Amino acid sequence: MEKKTLIGFVLLISMMFVGSEVHANDITCIEAITLLLPCEPFLLGLGPTTPSLNCCTSIAVIFKETTTVELRRSICSCLKNAAFQAGIKHDSAAKLSQLCKTRFSFPIDPFVDCDSVA
Repeated sequence: MEKKTLIGFVLLISMMFVGSEVHANDITCIEAITLLLPCEPFLLGLGPTTPSLNCCTSIAVIFKETTTVELRRSICSCLKNAAFQAGIKHDSAAKLSQLCKTRFSFPIDPFVDCDSVA
């Protein structure tokens, strides 16, 4: 198994346990990470210089589904950990809001302070 594939697998398994105290109908960490898969080439700097339409749609779904402060903080922490472990490019993540023309309730950024998310 390639090192990158192994890291991705470990990341997904570990993220399943983050934010496990959410309500039954709330978006989960693993769902948020799965939704971000179309953004991977852009966020890792491996593909196009703009996010795909599927990426932007997924971003909008994540932020639409995070309806409470508690849930936003939980998903923020989940995505922060995933971004850090996956090696997300900070500058690419910072551009997502503008490029997707979506106002985020929190950035997908390995350096964000999720406790300050309102």
